[in-house]
Amino acid sequence: MALALPLEVTALSEEEATATTNASGPLEWRAGFILSSKDPRFGGISSIQITADGKSLWAIGDRGTWMRFSLEHSRGILRNVSLEHIGLLSMLANEQRKDFTVDAESSDFLDHKTLLVGFERINRLLAYKFTNHGIAGFPKLYKGPPGLKTAPRLGGPESLAKLCDGRLFILTEKGEFEGGARIGWLGTEKRWTAFGYRPRKGYHPTGVTVLPDCRLMLTERRFRFAHYSWRIALLNPANLRPDSVITGRRVALFQHPAVTDNFEAIAARRGSNGETLVYVMSDDNFSIFQQTYLLQFALKASDQNPLTRQ
Repeated sequence: MALALPLEVTALSEEEATATTNASGPLEWRAGFILSSKDPRFGGISSIQITADGKSLWAIGDRGTWMRFSLEHSRGILRNVSLEHIGLLSMLANEQRKDFTVDAESSDFLDHKTLLVGFERINRLLAYKFTNHGIAGFPKLYKGPPGLKTAPRLGGPESLAKLCDGRLFILTEKGEFEGGARIGWLGTEKRWTAFGYRPRKGYHPTGVTVLPDCRLMLTERRFRFAHYSWRIALLNPANLRPDSVITGRRVALFQHPAVTDNFEAIAARRGSNGETLVYVMSDDNFSIFQQTYLLQFALKASDQNPLTRQ
């Protein structure tokens, strides 16, 4: 077994945990850590996936890296994190690794052997072969919606998820639909339809995950006056209709003194007792003024949905 990579794991202070708990609404606070590493490749985490048993967390970063973390839980509460591997995402065979080709921002599994990754700057979707050891080989270009290529270079496919019915949900960070709404698409390689999503004023959508009950949970972020705030919203896929403009229902709003940073990555799974566990991570932008946070919440029973994942 390979030795774990260097990772410093620091639990949040009691004051930070309390302030974040007070802001979490129908989310129950479980745990929170600051992660740092001497490995220069660590950081910039934009999207995460978690295994059903909660033992492994996979992350992709905006410098074209992928990371595998090992998680330890006790009674559903995250207790410890270790960093097992950092690798490089290969680009298409005719592409070189440049800053503008490796900016990975979103991901989800097409199936248990294929991870789809959304990139901005050059807006495109790449499908990677996935094994228990990680991402391997050169990717294949996945045929995205026609409008994806013309989305803003620094506001492309920021959110990506595979819905329970098999369609893909793609949402841009800054691409415009109408009336200031962000443009998104639903579909597969064979057919795409467009929709609009209206985030809270001043906020940008940054990440999405499919909950065990098939609803979508999104992260939105605002950067203003050198400070971040962020929110979590819920969205029912049944409301996603072609050419419609929709909004998410706010679940939680995190502002100072709660933990705030550039939260872009979110994943969820069903706990051993049936509860929905939610994990969010922040992108530190490789800045000394930011942190890589990993927070864990549970969705309160009163906000559970009777629908179940097929």
